[in-house]
Amino acid sequence: MKTLNYITGIFLIAGFISTQANASEKHNGQTVYTLGEIVVSAEGQGVETIGTVRELTSDQIEASGAETLDEALKLLPGINVVTGGQGVPRLNLRGMRPRHVTLLIDGIPFNSAGDGQFDPSLITTVNIAKIKISYGNDSVLYGTGGLGGVINVITKKGTEKTEINIDGKYRQKDNILAKANISGGTDKVNYFVSASDYSSDGYRLSDDFIKTDYEDGGTRNNSDKELRSLFGNVTLTPNDKTQAGLIINYITGEYGIPAITLDRDDPFGKNPKYERVDDHEAISMSLSGCYNINGHLSFRGWAFMNDLEEIKNGYDNDTYTTQRSRNSYRANETTEIRGATLQTQYLFDNSGKVSLTLGAKKERFKSLGWIMESASSGGGGGGGGGSSTAVQSPFDETHEITTQTVAVEYEIQPLESLGFVAGYGYSWLRKENNPDDDTDNFMVGFNYDFTKNSRIRGSIADNIRFPSVTQLYGVDEGNPNLDFEKSINYELGFEQSMNNIDTIFSITGFRRDVENYISKDDDGVNQNHEEYQFQGVEITAGNNSIEDLELRLAYTYMDSKDKSRDTLVNQIQYNPEHTLAFECVYNFAFDVSAYTSIERIEKQYYYNSDYTLKGRLPDYTVINLRVEKRLFSGSMKIYVGADNLFDKNYFESYALPREGRSLYGGFTYSFR
Repeated sequence: MKTLNYITGIFLIAGFISTQANASEKHNGQTVYTLGEIVVSAEGQGVETIGTVRELTSDQIEASGAETLDEALKLLPGINVVTGGQGVPRLNLRGMRPRHVTLLIDGIPFNSAGDGQFDPSLITTVNIAKIKISYGNDSVLYGTGGLGGVINVITKKGTEKTEINIDGKYRQKDNILAKANISGGTDKVNYFVSASDYSSDGYRLSDDFIKTDYEDGGTRNNSDKELRSLFGNVTLTPNDKTQAGLIINYITGEYGIPAITLDRDDPFGKNPKYERVDDHEAISMSLSGCYNINGHLSFRGWAFMNDLEEIKNGYDNDTYTTQRSRNSYRANETTEIRGATLQTQYLFDNSGKVSLTLGAKKERFKSLGWIMESASSGGGGGGGGGSSTAVQSPFDETHEITTQTVAVEYEIQPLESLGFVAGYGYSWLRKENNPDDDTDNFMVGFNYDFTKNSRIRGSIADNIRFPSVTQLYGVDEGNPNLDFEKSINYELGFEQSMNNIDTIFSITGFRRDVENYISKDDDGVNQNHEEYQFQGVEITAGNNSIEDLELRLAYTYMDSKDKSRDTLVNQIQYNPEHTLAFECVYNFAFDVSAYTSIERIEKQYYYNSDYTLKGRLPDYTVINLRVEKRLFSGSMKIYVGADNLFDKNYFESYALPREGRSLYGGFTYSFR
């Protein structure tokens, strides 16, 4: 009953906002680089109308002040950002973990070849033209892996007019961000190049943080970070039927992984780990092209590579200087991804469109280093750095897998108000010295416009994900006999546009039934033994009926259950039941604008190591504010802001506090 009342209240709020706000998108004229994008349908047509696909533009990202991908996406319905013990923000999409979400940047897969996850904080927004998020009932043309959905990042592209943008930003605790880009070209060739440099001495905890055995407060221990990136693309257009493009993206840096802050006698706690990524270097490239033969038949394809090398160190204590005790380590990990995609589409005169995609991807994971183990365990490899209780045990492993996919999708609109989409895919996993695996997946859906501005849509998708390299072969955790994970996704949605009052409103119900979920057993070995169920409702509203005012509302209710046999868990941890986000943009006189966001998280649970104890994280509300002044006809902007304006002491994961109040200021300048 309480949940029903909560949803009813959200409907009332949404109804009020629907008479006061607008979700219409602005575009600043910046063109987008689409050569590496998997084209599932024309904008707002076909498969994008039968499932949930939400889009963020560069204007919306800039207005919020988001610097990285996770900051840009965190207020969208169905997305929950959790920063846990690995020190990396993880994007959970309708309850599914990051390894179940496919991240593509101009068609290049950015999920790790090792564990299948990705670090969204390494992806800066300076290059992003738009982001499309598909929530699980997405096109089969994306291939395997996206049980939870697909995040499709599409970067900026140069125009014929040369433009230079520079941006400088200073945040408390010597957080400094500098970035710049230049773009230009002719009608035959254009380019876009950007660079960014970020350095931070760490982030400040809230004044309400209570000192623990492992954290004194103030600047968060081991939270420093450095990140530098260089990005560029070039597009050739020799004629109106042909295009070719090249992308190069380079990222380097290092960062600390803050340890837990609990007290020693905490029943939910574990011993703190003192870890750092002391070197991070990534490079990705793609070469792409497209050819439109006659307006009916078209081809597009791209080849890509994505390499990441990290040097990770585990230390003895919070001085981060010695590695002599048991479980301290040094690892040089390298992931390599190579692949290619070929897509063809044929547009019939009166009977729809068919799309065919062929894809292949090879993933390799290398790990070289040592770990300190008890002498009694028989570890070898030399001395233990002066310790009489632990010795170095070396490791050196290299593993790879190959995935191949073929998928076909057909969409048709027999009536102006009615559309259908159906897709089928088949995939193969090539393993090392083990029987190969193969399976199929499908998607079907419809949309119906029963008035000009009212639409209902529904879809069912059968999605799969093959295990990652480390899940199959990782030291002490690998299981080469793992089966693929499987999710049946159901979705039904309603959308209403009220043009007379500039209003957009939507409500979506969803359910996921997940089988063969991979998790570690009591011995730390990956097994297929869990079944999860996620179901809920998402509500969005927004309009612009008041001049110069934009309001947006997003609410998610989600019920997440562990349906496994003999489970001790009734609610899956770190999946909040209620998530509410509210955004407001107001344009004042004298070229001044203000952006405010409010995020509310309620009913989020966690467990101890053997799932015998259950706890609930405190509910929290975080408010951000940003004010911007435009100068010189908009060519220069100065801004100030505050994240976590009221200095809330909040936790996305147990014993890992997030940032307190953070004040910042900066400028941007454009040369045209």
